[in-house]
Amino acid sequence: MMRAFYTIDGTIIAESSGGVRTDYMHDALGSVIGTVDATGTVTNTYRWKPYGSLLSATGPNQSPTFGWLGGLGYRATGRSHADYYVRARSYSAGDATWLSRDTQWPQEPLYRYSLSSPLTLLDLTGLWAELPVPGTVNPRGDPGTGVGCQNGQTACDEYIYQIPGEILAAVKQKLDKCLGLSEPEAIFKCVGEVFKLKELTGDAAKKLSDHLWKYLRCYYSSTS
Repeated sequence: MMRAFYTIDGTIIAESSGGVRTDYMHDALGSVIGTVDATGTVTNTYRWKPYGSLLSATGPNQSPTFGWLGGLGYRATGRSHADYYVRARSYSAGDATWLSRDTQWPQEPLYRYSLSSPLTLLDLTGLWAELPVPGTVNPRGDPGTGVGCQNGQTACDEYIYQIPGEILAAVKQKLDKCLGLSEPEAIFKCVGEVFKLKELTGDAAKKLSDHLWKYLRCYYSSTS
């Protein structure tokens, strides 16, 4: 039976199997980049691609149970079609996508991993990409600081910039009016009216929803 050892904040730091303990070395993301035995000898090393595929490895254990984001609980399944199990869903590193629909849709993309920002956002549950990696610019950022932004922009504005240009142009006048309001309830009500504009087809409305609601949630969760 394998036992796992955790820090107080939930990071997996070691495992014990058959009476033999193995300690993990992590990178800034929480991926296991090496293992150490009881004598302090490095027994395995790993390098990972941004979306979780193994780039290179040394040592006898070429397929660790806890590897890419292993410190956060991402567990390798040993199956070729579903590389990792992440609590709510399974994830394919080769395809860089979740293998089942996100139950939080349309607030979250159906299958896209961490808003296509695997080096700056983490998804601890398989449902939300929320946790910023220390020392990086978080696309969900803090509007109060605008870290990584210029000319008074905020990190949350990244969601607006990701809206396809032709869609944004069709709704810009109405959307600018909505975002210029001061009360959250009024903004959300106004944005709801945007989706009724005749310029928005079904596909365009979905794309707009994907980014716009994230912007609003990002902004108000950071200022509340």
